[in-house]
Amino acid sequence: MTPKFSIVVATFNRPAELSACLRSLAQLDYPATRFEVIVVDDGSPVPVPDTVGEFAPHLTVSIVRQANRGCGPARNSGARAATGEYLVFIDDDCLPRPDYLARLEACVGSRPGCMAGGRCVNSLPHNPYSEASQVLMDFLLDQANADPRAAGYLNNIAVPREPFLAMGCFDENLWHAAEDRDLCDRWRLGGGSIVFEPTIVIGHAHQLDWSRFWRQHYRYGCGAFHYRRKALYAPSGASFYWWLFASPFRQSGRRPMLSCLLLLAAQAATLAGYFSEGRRCA
Repeated sequence: MTPKFSIVVATFNRPAELSACLRSLAQLDYPATRFEVIVVDDGSPVPVPDTVGEFAPHLTVSIVRQANRGCGPARNSGARAATGEYLVFIDDDCLPRPDYLARLEACVGSRPGCMAGGRCVNSLPHNPYSEASQVLMDFLLDQANADPRAAGYLNNIAVPREPFLAMGCFDENLWHAAEDRDLCDRWRLGGGSIVFEPTIVIGHAHQLDWSRFWRQHYRYGCGAFHYRRKALYAPSGASFYWWLFASPFRQSGRRPMLSCLLLLAAQAATLAGYFSEGRRCA
């Protein structure tokens, strides 16, 4: 039987996070015969078979290994190895809720052929860096998806496999970051529809400290440079940043002032990455 969903999990050198992700997938309230899991090992120093092997009795799971090339190329490798009708791309630090695939199936069933996805929630509420990153993601999703049935951006993506392959998959030139934004843009420009369904929920357990937080957003800046060069859509205006820095006070976080300061730092790191990548490519 062809599975309904192929869940592609790209991973690099995070065995503990991968194990937690696979444990969540093994606990999905969804028939095990109707989905497969493809773990793409993006050149981890210690290969992942031992981590993946303990879940083989509970999941239809396979491993694709490649030299380290980044998230977009890793996801493409998983997509090419997949057999499901829909591809589902999640990160190795994501923890889907038990009803994740059931809700996703209901969503794509109501809009056949659409790209679909839901919302992440921070699974590390005591980590201020993880909380600030989640505030940023919530803001971006709310801004892009004011009309959930005509959405503009998803960061956990489910997409029909054949159209995804036909459109050329993720742009592998955006290996730093922004490959998901670019994919959503190209999908919309090609006439595809995107549905944002907030009841489809994934926990996000991204352990961050100051150094990792800065590097993450610096890398986003590097990706943003290449994304902007494609110029598929106009860049954000000044009001975008006003509402971004106000967003911690409008959401339900426990440390709005600290989150606001960290968002300022995140934007500084993004600008540093953007201009550094621009100089490198000049």
